[in-house]
Amino acid sequence: MDVFAQVLLWLSAASFAGIGLLFLYDPVRWASTVDVEPTSDVGRVDLRATYGGGFLAMGLFWLWCVLDESRVAAGLWSMSLSYGALALGRSLGWLAGHRLDGKMWFFLAFEVVALAACVWCIASGFEA
Repeated sequence: MDVFAQVLLWLSAASFAGIGLLFLYDPVRWASTVDVEPTSDVGRVDLRATYGGGFLAMGLFWLWCVLDESRVAAGLWSMSLSYGALALGRSLGWLAGHRLDGKMWFFLAFEVVALAACVWCIASGFEA
């Protein structure tokens, strides 16, 4: 397996699983780091499910992919879709006239670079 693809999968798996665990543990605290303030129990449950459970699931899937060469392609494709969708959502918010602060610009730039790295790995045949 290509080292770059392996490192990309490991780093993404660790970061997404870590974010998921933080949101499962204390969703309100971690949401406040990006100015999200849930105003109801339903909002707190949804934060825990979406950012906690959803991000943990993606991280665990990418970990599963990196542990076997035959699954690296699936991991790279999944990461491409995930980073692309995150970047799309942020970009659409900005295009709709919503202000992005420094954190949001950083996340958007990171997602675009990560997407490009995944696509480059796939196009270069590094998934095999």
